[in-house]
Formats: sequence, C-alpha cells, structure tokens
Amino acid sequence: MKKGKNKKLIALLIMISFFIWQNYCVFGMPANFYVVPNRPGISTFLSEINKDIKERYKENNYFKEKNKDGIPINKDMYVNRGLLVYGEPFGESKEGRIRFLGYTMSGDYFTNEYFPDDMWKGGNLEDRNWIERPWEKGLTFRGKIICGNKFDGNSILTDAIKKGLSYFYESDGKFSYANSKMEWSKYVHILQPPTKWTWGIGVAWHNINGKTWYKTIPMAPFDMPSPANLKAVIYDSTVKLKVGNNCTYKAKITNQSGEEIVFTYHNIL
Repeated sequence: MKKGKNKKLIALLIMISFFIWQNYCVFGMPANFYVVPNRPGISTFLSEINKDIKERYKENNYFKEKNKDGIPINKDMYVNRGLLVYGEPFGESKEGRIRFLGYTMSGDYFTNEYFPDDMWKGGNLEDRNWIERPWEKGLTFRGKIICGNKFDGNSILTDAIKKGLSYFYESDGKFSYANSKMEWSKYVHILQPPTKWTWGIGVAWHNINGKTWYKTIPMAPFDMPSPANLKAVIYDSTVKLKVGNNCTYKAKITNQSGEEIVFTYHNIL
C-alpha cells in the first residue's frame, strides 16, 4: 500500500475511535433520536416519567394522557423515538421532513430537529449571535409572543442541551461537547423539558444580517450517556501493506470522559 493510502487508513481509524457512541453516525445526523434502553413500558411510562419530573423539576403530574388542549399523547412516538408528543406531525414539508412532530403538553408546537434549518451559514453553532434570555425580549414564535415558563433558565438543562447538540452535530464539526463554553440554558426557551428517558425540545434565536431566526434545540434524555471522549494512539503506523493483503493495526484508546463507556470496534478491510 502506498504511504498516502496508509495515512488515510490511519486517519479513518482515528476518526472512528473519536466518534464511537451508541446510535451515533460517523457522518451526518443519526437515523433516529437516541432511545434509552430499559425505559418504562407503554403501560406505566406516564406515571414513571411524572415521578422523574417531580423529583427533577418539582412539578406534580406534569404529563397527562391528553395535553392542555385535549390532544391525546402519541404512544408510537414514545415507543419508536423516545419522544413525548401529543397529536400527529403537521406543517410544511422540506426534503422529506415535516416541520412539527405534534404538540407539547402545554400546547406549543413540538419542533422537529430533522427539519432543515431556515437559515444556516455554516461554522460552529456556538459562533452564532444567540439572544440571551429570549423569553424576556418580546420575541415571537409562530405568530405568538413567547413568555417565560417554569423550565426556562434552569441550569440543570445545560448538559442535556449540550448532549443533544453533540448527538446531532458533533460528527459534522458543527458542535463540540468537550469544547462547549456556552451556558445554553440561558439561551433556550423550553417547549418541553427532557426527562430521564425522553427527549426535550426547545427553541433559541440568533441574529444574521439584521434578521432574527429560530433554531430547534434538542435536549437529550438524562439517561443518555455522555459523548465518548476518547484518545486514540495508533501503533505500527509504518507497516507496509502489499496489494491484496490484510493488515491489523494496534491502537490504544484512552477514556477521557470521566465515566465508563461501552463501545464496539470495527474492522477496516
């Protein structure tokens, strides 16, 4: 194998080591929201999730079978996507994605993270001109002035926001969990809070060329593991490989995340 191809193989191994995380894609968005294993079954999930809401946010019986507007919960969304959504998806479609997945418990629109951004100029998400405490700035969302709620500004949500953004954008280089400096809870208006087993969703606003745009912000379940912070050292990097032969590279991977990580390695042929 030529030296250039050898270097590309090593680079690929390093990339895979850095982005190993359950349900993660190496490039682009993952195929689905992360679904927490061993979460409560469909018959008991509301009561169990409400226990978590009470413990975490001091709210009693927050989630119900129907939201405040009488729209029933979509149980398929919980089973297949780990989401607590009321009603059915609606709104405009773009690139095969629908803008809203349904409604929240409070009757807000449940925005869809997979719907393409209305305004994207590239770069890292933390480089945008985000508006701090948007619920105090008279901003509008879908024609209504947003008001603060009991979840807005809660610092316990910062890590859930960072994990959610990392899950969707780390592999594209648009966000870095390890290098994130923002206190995201100060910038995200909470539409629905995350729980131990379910995703939350929020909205943040940023200014571009004098215009204000909203961005859906996913908040990871608290039981979703943190992104793998792995350091890979490749040995035998000077091994020459003849055409048609296979070679095994040795690598030492160090866990720098501060918690146990379970991952699967892949053979490159």
